[in-house]
Amino acid sequence: MGNQLTGHARGDDVRQRTYLKDDAPEATSEFVNRLDVRLPDIARFDIDEGLKAIIHALARKTDGPDTVEDVGTYR
Repeated sequence: MGNQLTGHARGDDVRQRTYLKDDAPEATSEFVNRLDVRLPDIARFDIDEGLKAIIHALARKTDGPDTVEDVGTYR
């Protein structure tokens, strides 16, 4: 069940990976409902700052002297 909940492949052999079925949602919900995850507030994405960061990162990129990156146009 642990591999199923975390998105990993089940088992080490062909039988477990191919023929073993997932646990029923009713069986796994007992464990998922116990989780208490605190997430920080998420700030609104600032697209202008994001584009500036991409442009800055591409300017520092060192793939070679003739590297050309197409990032579209920025106003």
